Amino acid sequence: MAAVSSDIRQDMNVEDEYYSYLEKKETEVMIRDKIIAQKDEQLRKSIKMLLDAGLTPEKVAQTLSIDIDACMP
Repeated sequence: MAAVSSDIRQDMNVEDEYYSYLEKKETEVMIRDKIIAQKDEQLRKSIKMLLDAGLTPEKVAQTLSIDIDACMP
């Protein structure tokens, strides 16, 4: 009986480590997603500012080194 309990405890410890790893990775992905969203918003604001300043979409794309489709209003 003691051996079974030990095996169960070991299995539970492995399971805990697995879930901890998954939670850590999920947190990393959430942080990356937030950073990407922030950078995307910054890029959108920069595009709008340059377009509002009178630059053509082609010039905005060239200035920011991005695809012209991203500059189309």
